[in-house]
Amino acid sequence: MDTGGRYSVYTKIYSARSRKLTKLLNAAPSRLQATDIENRAEIAKGPEKPQELDEYQGVLLENAHQAEETVLQPLIDKVGVMLRSMNDGEISFSAYDTAWVAMVPELDGGEGPQFPATVRWIVSNQLPDGSWGDSALFSAYDRMTNTLACVVALTKWSLEPEKCKTGLSFLHENMWRLAEEEQESMPIGFEIAFPSLLQTARSLGIDSPYDHTALQSIYANREIKLKRIPMDMMHRVPTSILFSLEGMPELDWGKLLKLQSSNGSFLYSPSATAYALMQTADKKCFDYIDWIVKKFDGGVPNVYPVDLFEHIWVVDRLERLGISRYFQQEIKQCMEYVNRHWTEKGICWARNSNVQDVDDTAMAFRLLRLHGYDVSPSKKKKKKLSL
Repeated sequence: MDTGGRYSVYTKIYSARSRKLTKLLNAAPSRLQATDIENRAEIAKGPEKPQELDEYQGVLLENAHQAEETVLQPLIDKVGVMLRSMNDGEISFSAYDTAWVAMVPELDGGEGPQFPATVRWIVSNQLPDGSWGDSALFSAYDRMTNTLACVVALTKWSLEPEKCKTGLSFLHENMWRLAEEEQESMPIGFEIAFPSLLQTARSLGIDSPYDHTALQSIYANREIKLKRIPMDMMHRVPTSILFSLEGMPELDWGKLLKLQSSNGSFLYSPSATAYALMQTADKKCFDYIDWIVKKFDGGVPNVYPVDLFEHIWVVDRLERLGISRYFQQEIKQCMEYVNRHWTEKGICWARNSNVQDVDDTAMAFRLLRLHGYDVSPSKKKKKKLSL
């Protein structure tokens, strides 16, 4: 069983739906608190006669319960709609993966990008400081990787020189931050993918700080990690390395194409699949990339689909928050979906994967058992236990 792809599960797949759910659920306490303050103020203005006070407070308490229902029900309805419409999952865009897709040249031999919508997304999503990445959370690993990838994509097609200039200024001014970041937050595969991206930038004549002191340990660790990767095995057996192929040298595509996922991707990674498409012009790779570009209107996520991830982790969050009682039917449907795609080897973040992921497998196993499903790996069949 594998331990995941380019990112840990939380960094890798923080879905857009999770952001929406969090925002909705966080809104409830503040609204209820406002109602409580209003009720306390009303009590302070209550009747002066003691015999009337109990009755008065009882009425206010009933009003408070009604107000709570009034506040919560719209939120419950919204969350319920989201839970019933998960399908393949909903996930935030990745500037890094969008840039890799934008680098794919026209497959008919033309001189422009095969997917111009991705270039338009890059042009429209540069942050005010000149970088690309998650505007809500600053991580040097995230910002440097995304920004360099977008500058490379725009430079490849000789587009938006001013945006490239501000992006490069950000890289020069902030490269030192890589040495200050916590090692624990480093994305899996960063030390392989980022130096490879720097090599691509150098080949395009981009003025990036290639010799910055913050990069020296990253370069050294890349060589160490590449020596540890069993190249023969990665060409024969599906592993999480498929998620980061764009950073790997000396690949045998004749063998690797046999390890594609059923939807044509390489472990559901747009960047790895885009790189494979550039190297092979494989139709299944093209179909996958074309599908997600059209689905997301230019910007692409860093992994897709994420259906199993979303079905299991949203159930876990609802139960931990203590509000699962409002969504019993939706939770039942989620667990039935996960159970249908459970295998004796475990699961990945998406259905029908030929690689399994420890995080998602562990969470799915725990939840399925808690909800009465027999998912013991020693048994061939899975069924719901009688409770």
